[in-house]
Formats: sequence, structure tokens, C-alpha cells
Amino acid sequence: MQKVKVAIAGFGKGGRIYNSPIISSVEGLEITKILTSSPDNIAAANGDFPKAQVVSSYEELLGDPEVDLVVITTPNHLHKQYVQKALNARNM
Repeated sequence: MQKVKVAIAGFGKGGRIYNSPIISSVEGLEITKILTSSPDNIAAANGDFPKAQVVSSYEELLGDPEVDLVVITTPNHLHKQYVQKALNARNM
């Protein structure tokens, strides 16, 4: 079975503690890219998901044609903007 490649946009409390463990527990999903700019969260992402690439810009995350699914765990005020960008990136 081919795995669905998942990118997580945001690796603070929501991404690190809640979303990534759930995603990791689902057979067929693989976290391949993580967006974060916090040094502490970068270290945590590298430790938890050593095979995933950690990036510091949302555009870099969206620019990866290998990503099948984007999970947005950023602060709420960014959700609409990030969802719109993700949808537009896939409809080009």
C-alpha cells in the first residue's frame, strides 16, 4: 500500500502533542514535512520525526509535489489563509 505523505503546518502544542501522534498511529499515513520556526519545536520535530524535512516557510511546504495532505495546526487566525493557499497550490 502506498503511503499518504502528510505535511504538518505548525508544530507547537497542537501539532506536536495532539495531531502528530494521531497521524502517526494511522496506518498508511506518513509525516514527511513539518513547518515550524521555533528552535525548540525544530528540535522536537527532528527528534520525533527524523525522516521528515523541517521547513520554515509555508510556501516551501506547499511547493513539495510529494505532499498529499496538509494538516494545519497553526494559530486559529492563520487557518483560513493557509487553507486557501493549500487549495490554490493544488489547483494550479
